[in-house]
Amino acid sequence: MIADLESMIRLFYRLSPGPSSGLDRAVGKCTNLHEALEHLSGATAALRHELDSYSRGRSIRRNSDYEQAGTALEASSKAVASGSSGGQSGTGLSLPSKVLQSNMAVQLDADRIVFNHPPAFHSEKFLTDPLLKAGFQDPVHLQLPNDDWPKVKPAHVLCSKEELLKLFKKWDDVHSLRLLDSSLSEQKYRCGIFAVYKNPEKDRQILNPIPENGRSLKMNESTLSLSHGSLLCGIYLEDDKDLVIGADDLEDFYHCFVVTPAHAHRNHIHGVFPAEVFRGWSCWTDDLEGKQVVGCFSTLAMGTGFAVEVAQHTHSTLLKRAGCLKTEQWIQYRKELPRGDTFQLLCIDDYGVLHKVPRGMPAGSHKFPREDHRLLNNANSAYEKVGLRSSKKKAVRNSFHSVILGGELDGRRGLVNAPRIRVLMLCKLTLRLVGIGYSTKPLLEMLVGSWVFCAYVSETLT
Repeated sequence: MIADLESMIRLFYRLSPGPSSGLDRAVGKCTNLHEALEHLSGATAALRHELDSYSRGRSIRRNSDYEQAGTALEASSKAVASGSSGGQSGTGLSLPSKVLQSNMAVQLDADRIVFNHPPAFHSEKFLTDPLLKAGFQDPVHLQLPNDDWPKVKPAHVLCSKEELLKLFKKWDDVHSLRLLDSSLSEQKYRCGIFAVYKNPEKDRQILNPIPENGRSLKMNESTLSLSHGSLLCGIYLEDDKDLVIGADDLEDFYHCFVVTPAHAHRNHIHGVFPAEVFRGWSCWTDDLEGKQVVGCFSTLAMGTGFAVEVAQHTHSTLLKRAGCLKTEQWIQYRKELPRGDTFQLLCIDDYGVLHKVPRGMPAGSHKFPREDHRLLNNANSAYEKVGLRSSKKKAVRNSFHSVILGGELDGRRGLVNAPRIRVLMLCKLTLRLVGIGYSTKPLLEMLVGSWVFCAYVSETLT
């Protein structure tokens, strides 16, 4: 056990450092945690000073560190007074809610949102669940009885009307904008919208349809089949075998879905405009003349309550019809781990194939049957036929070391763990919190939750 531990520590230190870009989408979360810790450090320093009876006679402004701490404490107090604090009331210490949001929502900047292609995937033929298909075509079929509708929580648009119009123009350029007479759009059920960090060049657009989701039926049958990197901990890798990795990522999968007008109208966004603003746009129709309208996102939106179910369901059906995703090879949540030499994983837009090969075999060798090649080729042929695009930049082929579905996998050494560079950053943030000596409940929950994930995704496959 000591030898295994020493081996893993050496491997961790050798492979964990790297540029911040290696954190991928975790950059946003790590940055928010760092800012929260800086604020907490200043606030606790000021609070200790105020409670120290031996320092009450001295001005806090005599020390530059205390001056910064006082500013932090004042900002914290204002946050509490305005009701924007993420901490518990009455604790005396709290952090602004913007640094405690687990989804890391940010103001939407239209210049950082990218749409390159119009929707082209007609998914109805791959929706085999009658209720899900009916609800996808017209979401009213998924609405609960009126008596079961919860109290409406308002959804907010995190950008100005000018910025929203810029975003609408981007939607319109790829035929993903639909206009709806504002009189047909019930205001309290309109959607909000925000962005989350994706990489240094762009953000990801997220619709916020809290009111609509609240009165809709929850569907999760296909969602329960999601694969995750942590499930790979159960694989047994023999001494004479290596594990070769292949994977594909569908580019902008949600935004490839062609939807009906009824579906698009569910995605109605807060913000009423004179219809004439859109004259000359692709979405313009003469019957809108003189009306007030709201913009609707005319494709499958991230944030829609049934979006994950639709995406996982259609993708799995598509792959099965292409000769992939056999039950005896498919790693699924809460299902027995498949036995054999080939493993397939599917998580919404990510499809991965792992294949055992003789130990020491060159990655691109064709001396032995390569089931991973056949499956990935079949999948890509199926994608092309239905208007889906596999990202060439993210494609993985013939690799023995790669991050797949949240797990960093070493197919030569037989190791799987959370991505090392993220663990290293989490160590740094945790040590910072230990040095402060105090924490708010939400901040502690985020750090402990991250460590639970790291501990879960760590195993030797032998």
